[in-house]
Amino acid sequence: MDEELFPELPVLVVDDELDFLKSLRFVLKTNGVTNVECCQDSREVMPRLKKKKFSVILLDLLMPLYISGEELLPEIVEQYPEIPVIIVTAHANIETAKNCMKNGALDYLMKPFETKDVLKKINDALYLRAFSKEIILLKRDMFSDGLPKPTTFPDITSRSEKMQPIFQTIGLIAVTSMPILIQGEPGVGKKFIAREIHKQSRRKGKFIEFNTAGVDDNSFDHILLKEKEGLLEEARDGTLFFNEIANLPIKSQVKLYHLIKDWEYLPPGSDKPVSTSVRIIAATNKNLTTLIKTNDFRHELYSLLKANDINIPPLREHKEDIPLLLDYFLNQAAEESGIKKPQVSEEIYTLLKQYNFPGNIGELKNMAYEAVRSHKSGNLTATVFEEKIKNRPPFSYTRIAIPADKKVFFEKNLPTFAEMDAIYIDEVINRSGGNLYKAAGLAGLDRKEFAHRLKRIKKYIKGKKE
Repeated sequence: MDEELFPELPVLVVDDELDFLKSLRFVLKTNGVTNVECCQDSREVMPRLKKKKFSVILLDLLMPLYISGEELLPEIVEQYPEIPVIIVTAHANIETAKNCMKNGALDYLMKPFETKDVLKKINDALYLRAFSKEIILLKRDMFSDGLPKPTTFPDITSRSEKMQPIFQTIGLIAVTSMPILIQGEPGVGKKFIAREIHKQSRRKGKFIEFNTAGVDDNSFDHILLKEKEGLLEEARDGTLFFNEIANLPIKSQVKLYHLIKDWEYLPPGSDKPVSTSVRIIAATNKNLTTLIKTNDFRHELYSLLKANDINIPPLREHKEDIPLLLDYFLNQAAEESGIKKPQVSEEIYTLLKQYNFPGNIGELKNMAYEAVRSHKSGNLTATVFEEKIKNRPPFSYTRIAIPADKKVFFEKNLPTFAEMDAIYIDEVINRSGGNLYKAAGLAGLDRKEFAHRLKRIKKYIKGKKE
């Protein structure tokens, strides 16, 4: 009878020490990881990946004979982002291993390691792999011709094509139990989208918000994990929304990672884990990949959340929604005030469409409420909106403080934003020696976003030539 292989796709172990390969293969097989392949020549790694699929890669950091793991990692991450990579290293190279995590590795192991440690790392990687696969299938289905594409919801007002993929994503993922990361500038409606996902999920429990501002690790335990009284218990069978997830302390991020992965938590002062069925939605207006590079956000938590993310565009990128949103907020404000909704002139719509809304939808809502409060007849005038716009700079109340070594000096004729993007990306690519993975890191972007910007710039340059 043939031996049953686990996992379905093999684990690839890359190391230039033959004895280590033999030893690790034996340890893994005797502990249930029976589908293992070894590679002693690092030059064979990329050709192998091209020919065959693997579930996880254990990659030795230092292989002086041919190609080091540090050199291989960017290629693997760029060409096979779905395969989790675990760096294997000696204690002397621990800082390099940590840097590898910032550049795409899932985790690292220090030689010599215990059997339980390598098994746990592999199991964590397999979990993430399966999780990512589920997301890929969902996204593939989302854009297939056979699946209905929901474009509207009762509580969402939009006619913008830019918002349609968000509605489609909500329709597909709401009924799953997977965590979600919502990203976008302040005021774009991250909490609103989180609530809509909860409504569409048909979960029996409540929608509970956990505002992370000012939370330390002790208060995290007390507020969230306290048995019978914590927010996890209050949100049972419902949704727990982490507003501004980037504010969480590192220790709390680790606890949240294990909560999502294991569906259980350890209440303060207890040694007995408690299972949970809560669904986690996190939101942020910060660049988490940049925070990972400065050790302010955990890579493994980001990997869990990022697999299912929603990026909400700023209002200035879907201005066609301004009339709909304004009418929606005016109706809302009028109902709350117990009065009839005032009439809006075309002049107001035109004025607002010319404004860039640094505060996004939240700012528009505040304008609408103030207009309802201050109007004296059944017709709105543009005065309230003009005053608001006149008293606020386009993007910020104050100028941005830029370090002296980062300042750029312009000639009399300022370049456009598109030209600035092209100049900047060209310089980043030049400094990275043409390596797009390194270029993305220098720019503080993930590879997907960097590739999108590069594609947009190439299209812009092509248009200029034509």
